[in-house]
Amino acid sequence: MRRLAHGEYGFKLELEENVVYEIVAENPIMFATMVRELSEQIEGSSGGFRLSQGEKILSLEKKVVFVRDIFNIDINQRNILSKLYSELGECANGICLQERSIFIESYIKYMDAICNKSDLFVTFEEEPDTQEIFKLAKLRIDTEAVTLLEIIMDYVRIVSRLLRVDIIIFLNLKLFLSREELIKLYEECIQRKVCLVLLETSFQERMPYERGCIIDKDSCIIYF
Repeated sequence: MRRLAHGEYGFKLELEENVVYEIVAENPIMFATMVRELSEQIEGSSGGFRLSQGEKILSLEKKVVFVRDIFNIDINQRNILSKLYSELGECANGICLQERSIFIESYIKYMDAICNKSDLFVTFEEEPDTQEIFKLAKLRIDTEAVTLLEIIMDYVRIVSRLLRVDIIIFLNLKLFLSREELIKLYEECIQRKVCLVLLETSFQERMPYERGCIIDKDSCIIYF
């Protein structure tokens, strides 16, 4: 079983399936420090957060996504598109060979026609890499999501599907979603076997599926 803990603040959470975890830090200075530290560790720096499985330490950078601004969620961020291009590239090289041949033939004719209009000696890449074709086409993920909940749920699906990440931490999510919306999100994450962790500044109520801890202003830890 995996465990998420912090050495300085002293909390330890055993990450079980079908559970949503909430970490509440009531002290504003502690909360700000915790957010900065987690952000830096997700980027590869060292810090007090520790993710482990048995005796093995796991990389937060590889295993965790931290969403600090739910109003700036980008389902087409670079690492997601990289995984999409890689996956589709394998498909193109495996089962779309005839279509690629037709495309390259038409592409060469088109580029030849353009180059012949110049009085300079002009060359071009006669067989571009599949990844370059995707970039040229601005291949990206589309979504019909409108509401904030729909955007977040789409992001969870895409991250778990393409990045193979199954721990997602959201910052102050309870400020922006209703109780009913939160439960829908919890059930979506549970269905997809994604461990959802909420990092919050205040405790409101314990909801279905939730477990976690409160670090009060005196740094005492209360588990619930």
